[in-house]
Amino acid sequence: SLSAAASPGTSGCATTALSGAVTNLGVAAGTEYLQVALTNTAPARCRLDGYPEVVFVDVSSHQLGAPAGQGPGTVTPVVLSPGTSGYTVIEVHDAYVATVDGCQPTTAGAVRISVPGRPGALTVATAVTVCTNPEDTGVAMVLPFSAAPGPR
Repeated sequence: SLSAAASPGTSGCATTALSGAVTNLGVAAGTEYLQVALTNTAPARCRLDGYPEVVFVDVSSHQLGAPAGQGPGTVTPVVLSPGTSGYTVIEVHDAYVATVDGCQPTTAGAVRISVPGRPGALTVATAVTVCTNPEDTGVAMVLPFSAAPGPR
């Protein structure tokens, strides 16, 4: 069961204790929505806090463009029992990618997700068009972790 309040002593989820999956929720008004589910594969409960760090990478794991910025949302700790998932949504601004000069668009092969305050990163395959120019910081935004899937 998911608890809204973090119990004392529930530590942050280690990157190595998580598995990831990306679902493309579709495009609306020039924005593509990618839902990321992070599932606790460890035998103990752990906590996801705040915003993940998100970068897009090519098939060789080289970073493409700028990291995703932080979008609006309420930060609340999400406690994951073993086998349960926490979620975040990455909003990729297709309209921005299509219209900005110097964007140098390419298709990313994966998204690399880092949990705040924990070492390492999780690389999850997904195909999405992003700018390769690191100056273009308006390409994507990531929302805070949530206990529930879907756009918020």
